[in-house]
Amino acid sequence: MKVFFNVGQVIEVKAEDRAVVQFLNYGYRVVFRWPQIDDVDEISYQFVFSSGLDLVPGKTGRTWKVEKLEELNKCCNEYKAEFFT
Repeated sequence: MKVFFNVGQVIEVKAEDRAVVQFLNYGYRVVFRWPQIDDVDEISYQFVFSSGLDLVPGKTGRTWKVEKLEELNKCCNEYKAEFFT
């Protein structure tokens, strides 16, 4: 499955409508991993379409699977259709 969104963790709430997020990288076989160099950005709340994700660690503890990934992909597609078409 191709993923067209980023998974991240809010590390600081800047304002009611902005937050600093540290993102994971999408890896091989539908897993995510923390990048070697932090991928941090300040984003607007309007670009958050889901929260409260369950991350399941892989066998090595270096990769993570996201529960309900197909559901998130569907949310992303609906979000893109509403705001970017």
